[in-house]
Amino acid sequence: MKKKELLVIIPAYNEETNIVRVLDDLEQPEIAEIADVLVMNDASSDATNWIVKARGHALVTHVFKLGYGSALQLGYKYAIRRGYRYVIQMDADGQHDACNIPVIYKRLREKDADGNYPDIVLGSRFMEGSAEFPVSSAKKLAFKLFRVMIWLVTGRKIADPTTGLQGLSWKAVLYYSKYNHFDDKYPDTNMIMQMILLKFNVVEIPAVMHARESGESMHSGLKPVWYMFRMFFSVLAVVFRCKILKIDEGAGQKGDNKSEYRKKFHKAPLVEALKKVENPGTGWYHLYTFDATCADPVLYVACEEEEIVLLLIDIGGFRGKELSTEALLSIRQIFYFFKEKKRDMIVRFSYDTEGKGMEKEPESGRIVLEHIRQLGTVIREYQSWILVVQGLLVGSWGEMHDSKYLTKKWLIRLAEEMLKATDSQCHLAVRKPAQLRCIEEALGEKAKRNLTLFDDGIFGSETDLGTYESSPEARMRELSWMEENLSNGYIGGEVLAVQGMDEPVWIDGKRAEADFRKMHISYLNSVHQKKILDGWKKETMMWQEKQVSAYEYLGAHLGYRFVVRDVRFCRGVLKIRIENTGFANLCEDAICRLQIYAEHGKTERMIETDPKKWECRKENTLEIRLAKEEQRNPLSSAAFPQKGWKKHPVCQSRCRRRGFTW
Repeated sequence: MKKKELLVIIPAYNEETNIVRVLDDLEQPEIAEIADVLVMNDASSDATNWIVKARGHALVTHVFKLGYGSALQLGYKYAIRRGYRYVIQMDADGQHDACNIPVIYKRLREKDADGNYPDIVLGSRFMEGSAEFPVSSAKKLAFKLFRVMIWLVTGRKIADPTTGLQGLSWKAVLYYSKYNHFDDKYPDTNMIMQMILLKFNVVEIPAVMHARESGESMHSGLKPVWYMFRMFFSVLAVVFRCKILKIDEGAGQKGDNKSEYRKKFHKAPLVEALKKVENPGTGWYHLYTFDATCADPVLYVACEEEEIVLLLIDIGGFRGKELSTEALLSIRQIFYFFKEKKRDMIVRFSYDTEGKGMEKEPESGRIVLEHIRQLGTVIREYQSWILVVQGLLVGSWGEMHDSKYLTKKWLIRLAEEMLKATDSQCHLAVRKPAQLRCIEEALGEKAKRNLTLFDDGIFGSETDLGTYESSPEARMRELSWMEENLSNGYIGGEVLAVQGMDEPVWIDGKRAEADFRKMHISYLNSVHQKKILDGWKKETMMWQEKQVSAYEYLGAHLGYRFVVRDVRFCRGVLKIRIENTGFANLCEDAICRLQIYAEHGKTERMIETDPKKWECRKENTLEIRLAKEEQRNPLSSAAFPQKGWKKHPVCQSRCRRRGFTW
């Protein structure tokens, strides 16, 4: 889903009677499609906090009441850190109609007659075209006084000098997110006056507003007296700072060579995020078993948070005949269902789901070969969502053991037929390194590009339950071979407790990490075996000088994980140093794009590099020459910390299904 560039900020204090209606309006499709919502809860003592949480909107809650202005400024900081380009601020009391949002958003993106975009768009209650708004005589007098003050100081006529409905560009949001003298209580007339004095492009448009229906206004009781007193002196302070001391002069001007943003490259701290990055083809998977003879609708039950599924499809009902049209249709329905759920699929076909491989596999190898050819027609249709095909249909649970079809002759024939049936478009995984080498020697480069391994006996014995030869020394030799030769294929499986022992004695997180790096593990079963997984969840490991569970650490490093270690900008060249801290390499073709947030806005372009060559545990350096317009205030905004970055720059790659972010 495309990231939204507009954030609506709503400061709120004890607005439980109004906030529901406000959020209802903002959740209408025409608003929700263009804007995210952030509620700044200023230490409300009512249910405002819980109402917003229940609706699923972004929420920041102050521990102590800090004031309307403080809530706004913290909201600006939030917007900058998350890369929003525009902000619209509105009240939580229902006075600002949500219909103003698209209008203000549109105006923020429109050039004026001089070709300039607005920095601030004010929604006015008192312009021609505004909806009728009831105002008391006292307030009319106050508004008139403020209008005169702004006109005398700036020469501009502002119809609504106290409007809280405002749209701000990225430049204005950035400025006020850093401004040390932003009014923490009432940023109204004083801030509008300052915006004009600082040469921000201020635009005023008609707006639709309503009178407050319930709740207590921040201007109730004797508060207006204090408001007028404070605003008067705040305006004087703005005039003193801007016109006499000229402390803030030029802060909002384009092309000001004195601007610190123009002169300096601001490199934020680059810290690896302590969480799983959403990279396609990596992570924990859940196993689903289906019977190809059953055409019942697919039931998708659990593990919605997991991006990978292993589909074990039982074709044992056809061990003496060809697959029926109905069976192939059923398999298509299964694949289609998980594709629609946007789940990467690991596929395994088997004649046995009970551990009786010899009994249940076909008597004739001709049947197995024909089944492979038939299944290939379905696999090819969904190959962009199938990460890997596990096994060659034979053996107990399709795991390529306990089968008469594992001789060298049949192994090669079955593998060749599977590669041909899938047009070599999917990775094909076999159980043992020895099997993989045997096939590669016979079939050459055609097989080498697509062959990989799966291991459903990891840690189950000294040989991973027969995955390796019958000695610990042989296991270590094979792991070393895998480390050197198999970094570019999807490798995964299941972890097991040591057979014959009540408790695992040597499979701790550190040992697992060492072996997984050698194996280049990309995916693991999330439920099998519970004894080991629960032990990892209790065990802690050090990561970025913090204690995290071994389960969390290992899961975060499954597959590839790109971390920015350093960013330098010198003489128009941006140098980005990247390390792949994951257990494996990227296994699919991908392109790399660089996003730059500069003074003029966001730009994006492709980088000539191959992310598949960013090898695990190694660093790579990208050198990108920036255009002149990109060098003006380059990389000054925060970018996607939720995706594995702390701050700029934004660099993103796209694979054929979805984007991975580093």
